[in-house]
Amino acid sequence: MGVCQEFCVGIPEHASAKRYGGGWECDRGYRETEGACIAVVVPAHAFATKGGYGTGWQCKWGYQEIDKACVAIAVPPNAYLSSSRSPTWTCARGYRADRGACVAIKVPSHGYLTDATYAAVPAGKIFALETMCWLDVEKSLS
Repeated sequence: MGVCQEFCVGIPEHASAKRYGGGWECDRGYRETEGACIAVVVPAHAFATKGGYGTGWQCKWGYQEIDKACVAIAVPPNAYLSSSRSPTWTCARGYRADRGACVAIKVPSHGYLTDATYAAVPAGKIFALETMCWLDVEKSLS
């Protein structure tokens, strides 16, 4: 008697015997419903996932789930999709996020970018990014 003949009795179509222990589980792209494996409807720009929880599908990179569909994530100019799976974007170096857009960081002469979002000036000076004000601390204290 073969292995499947002995252990596969009662396994529905589109299912396989569990690797460990007894029972069965639905194949990828199918979900267990009342003892049967029913095809999961996978929307455009998505792929089927394995597991008996959730929707049974996940949106591809660059898309997010909205109302059971995968919608392209809107990425503004001077931005890129962030590396996480969450539907977010990050402004490119030299730009900062402002109301859904990436605006250029204004770096004054003798200033420099410290990272992707802040400008700095040489030691001894205080600089307010939004107002473009300079104060030479050494001259002010003497």
